[in-house]
Amino acid sequence: MTLRRKILIDFYWLLLLVPLPSCGKVPREVEATSRPEVLLSCLDLSVGPDFLEERITATFEGSQLPQVIEHLNAKLGLPVSFIQGSSATPIELRIENKSVRSLLGRLLEQARDYRCAVIEDHVLIYHDEPALHELVEGVSITRKLRWGAAQSYVKHVSQRVEEFHDLAVLLGGPLDAPVFSDVVSLARDSTMLEHFGQLLGADPKVFFWIRYSGVGGRYLTLGSVP
Repeated sequence: MTLRRKILIDFYWLLLLVPLPSCGKVPREVEATSRPEVLLSCLDLSVGPDFLEERITATFEGSQLPQVIEHLNAKLGLPVSFIQGSSATPIELRIENKSVRSLLGRLLEQARDYRCAVIEDHVLIYHDEPALHELVEGVSITRKLRWGAAQSYVKHVSQRVEEFHDLAVLLGGPLDAPVFSDVVSLARDSTMLEHFGQLLGADPKVFFWIRYSGVGGRYLTLGSVP
């Protein structure tokens, strides 16, 4: 075999062994429309609204977590939002002259399926489920009244996220109240957690709940503290 022929054969095998560029086709990993989610923990002393440092005294004896959050909203005037899970954990807790942040940390020690995040400077206690962290795309909600934005978003989510296909909106009270009539905008592509934070807008007194109804399914409600 001549030297020239041997070189040509070696070059041919080299072409077969070395992967060529994809000629403009994006690899499957890059095609995925996802991005890292950045959540701030409400237990981080460097983040969150001022009310997390307020001193409170409270006792809970066998209360379920929704009852505890209701107490924070209605009795202590704390705008803590809440997404309920299916698990039930009785809370046994007493704190005296401790910060709200300390209380939330103690709650999470007992309700281990839940997390606490600060989103758009709003505090949210949520049952940690994968669907809440998935990217929801194609949202078109710009400068809408909050009640209308809530209805539009829930409809969008229920058609695209299987775990929330039965999510509905339950609103009570006059629609011209600030909790319903503030103007808000949602990003086109965000996770559900981020979108729910955006739904609250810039009003630090507004909060939301997602909880199970007595007849099945979940519903979203809006509220505000004095």
